[in-house]
Amino acid sequence: MLLVFGLASMFLAAPFILVQTNLKRLLAYSSLEHIGLICAAIGLNLPLTIFGALLHMGYHALTKPVLFFAAGNIHQSCHTLKMRLIGPGLISVLPLTVVCMAVAAIAAAGLPPFGLFFSEMTVLNGGFAAGHTAVSTLMIIALLASFCGILYQFTRILLGTPKIARTREAVHQDQVPAMGVMLGALLVFSLWLPRPLLEVMHRAAAIVGGER
Repeated sequence: MLLVFGLASMFLAAPFILVQTNLKRLLAYSSLEHIGLICAAIGLNLPLTIFGALLHMGYHALTKPVLFFAAGNIHQSCHTLKMRLIGPGLISVLPLTVVCMAVAAIAAAGLPPFGLFFSEMTVLNGGFAAGHTAVSTLMIIALLASFCGILYQFTRILLGTPKIARTREAVHQDQVPAMGVMLGALLVFSLWLPRPLLEVMHRAAAIVGGER
């Protein structure tokens, strides 16, 4: 059931990401895609895929709040979540927020050097190594579709020339320090995981997989 519903969630999220017009709904469907991958990985019930799912949960927990914090700053500054009214050219209005959002979007899209890339590769490697070629291929297709959707949507609002002039007083950067801390932690743990934490995660993966 986890495998079926996980794959269904990934394929449901992808088209909604591509056509989404509301910023926070875009982030919500992105979360649905990541949760679908986690469920599918656990549903395969393999040591490597379960370990990858736990990694993905941790990295996603550091990445997605940054995007929602940035969306909060954008909402306070633009007074809307409709992407056609927010962009293009948001980087000239909220440069610090946009930089943090862009880095988090790159991480959420599953690009290196961020941990979500390694967790996704761990899940796919486990699936292919165990002979689950069809399931792993479906995961790749869904991940690529979501990647294209996220890249298209964020490029559309962050870059370009602003259509609406906004005064300096209307600009909000309240959550930038919190975003910086979370992105710093994400980068550190993406490049280095302490051995005790790795051991705990391997034990947790074994318990989830039914080992005693």
